[in-house]
Amino acid sequence: MYPPSMILWEFLLPCCCGYKTTLFSDALELGYGAVVYTSVESDDKRVQYPITMRKFRVSSTKSVTIPLLELPAAVLAARLVSQATDELKVASNPTFWVDSTVV
Repeated sequence: MYPPSMILWEFLLPCCCGYKTTLFSDALELGYGAVVYTSVESDDKRVQYPITMRKFRVSSTKSVTIPLLELPAAVLAARLVSQATDELKVASNPTFWVDSTVV
């Protein structure tokens, strides 16, 4: 259990609304990261896009090209969506977004 200062915010997914999981991963020279968004549509058709989970890693001190970092970023996104669906206890067909032609 995380201390209250570590919890960004708590939200519940009602059964009557629609939701969709979207992931984005990217890499830079300094590191790579992934973000999981869960779009939630309420009964009155309002859609919100809260950040569900995010994780970033710093790249090694060796000279590494960005295409080499895109693959670990995509793997990180896949692990995050698995963890997010387990914790939210919802079935999801996620959409993955990467800005690389290598992955």
